[in-house]
Amino acid sequence: MEYQAPPPPQAPSPPQAPQVPTPDRGFPLVPWPLRKTLWGLGLGLLAAIAIAPALVAPFDPGLESDGALITTQWIFDAILVTVALGVASAWKFRPLTGALRQLGLRQFKLSAFGWMFLMLFAYYVGAAIFATLVLQPEQEDIGKELGVCNPGIGIAIAAVLLIVVAAPLTEEIFFRGFFFAGLRSRLPLWPAALASGVVFGLVHAPTGPTAAIPLAGLGVGLAWLYEKSGSIWPSITAHFLNNSLAITTVVVSC
Repeated sequence: MEYQAPPPPQAPSPPQAPQVPTPDRGFPLVPWPLRKTLWGLGLGLLAAIAIAPALVAPFDPGLESDGALITTQWIFDAILVTVALGVASAWKFRPLTGALRQLGLRQFKLSAFGWMFLMLFAYYVGAAIFATLVLQPEQEDIGKELGVCNPGIGIAIAAVLLIVVAAPLTEEIFFRGFFFAGLRSRLPLWPAALASGVVFGLVHAPTGPTAAIPLAGLGVGLAWLYEKSGSIWPSITAHFLNNSLAITTVVVSC
């Protein structure tokens, strides 16, 4: 009888990494985990709230002038973008091309503009229904607070650029490109969009608590638009149009 050697023992298979659910619609996954998403949110907001006024206070302790308020807000927005870029680039900040793409600054189809106008229409209808049937939101006139009506042309231009250009760009990078995308890579669309929208509304609550509710709705809509287009450029454009409309009413009333 021929002897057959027993087969060699098989090496144990390496442990498989936990499967991260792939979002529907092909939404791009981001490398930062949920823990870093929440940590980055807290760091960005706390640093912006604490550092921006501290840097301006030595020149205007009460932050009463338009120039002090504008400078504080510019620093606030810059800190948000810095944190988003820091997390996306593993705090190396080079090269930034990959980090910017991960934060949603990617190409998109022109059909995204159709979704953008649909989202804005739904938001304005929803905001009108909320104001009519629930309560009329009350919010400080941010444009006038920041100096849009200031007789100094430099202050007025800086305020307009801050509200119309800087705020849409920086807030979309942080709240949609960083925060929503970090949630979305681990959660279904609507829980991620709702959570990011609520945070977006709460950040604006100091200017008017009741206005935070429709603004949270806008945040949800902007997150949905990012989902549909795969790029935050349509969300930035929608944010730009919304702020431009608001600032136009301020300029007319000056």
